[in-house]
Amino acid sequence: MARLESDMEGQTDTSFQKWLGTMESWQWAQSFDEGFRYGQMTTNLVEGIEARHVFVEDVRDAMVANRRMARSMNVEIYSRHHETFLVTESIGRRPGIPLRSYGVDLRNRRCDCRRFQTLHYPCAHVGAACAKVNLNVEQFVDDVYTLEYTLRVWKNEFLVLPDLSMWEVPPTAFELVPDRGLRRNLRGHP
Repeated sequence: MARLESDMEGQTDTSFQKWLGTMESWQWAQSFDEGFRYGQMTTNLVEGIEARHVFVEDVRDAMVANRRMARSMNVEIYSRHHETFLVTESIGRRPGIPLRSYGVDLRNRRCDCRRFQTLHYPCAHVGAACAKVNLNVEQFVDDVYTLEYTLRVWKNEFLVLPDLSMWEVPPTAFELVPDRGLRRNLRGHP
């Protein structure tokens, strides 16, 4: 920011400088991203590539934990053709609390717990269903978690900035006006 300010010294129009001043520097310049690139830490990514890991580390850790939990689940096959199952949890249940059951649909990548749809990698219920019919659970991990997709993040390169005189500053689209009705009454009560 200091370099930008020194480059802009002497400029008559400071609206751009004011506009940038309203934001944190990491919001508008990748040079302030503290070693991150779209949420990926540079050193972590390099370590993953060197170790030839197929999936992002957090997903691999979650899959290991899910495999552990899946061992204590009971799976009933509803339809092998439609790849649907009923998975009953028996993990750490206290007496008197009914067991929870979840429907798993591998063909449509769905589980009633909704973790599978939300996170786009298999939950423990999907892992248990896959183990029952000897399927590789990793085939249900979304491609976005693969090393290939992670490397695509790094395809983008920093663009060369044009001379300051060539910058186009968009006009402010609207003005924020505070709602005076929401103000606190300064007289009497705090």
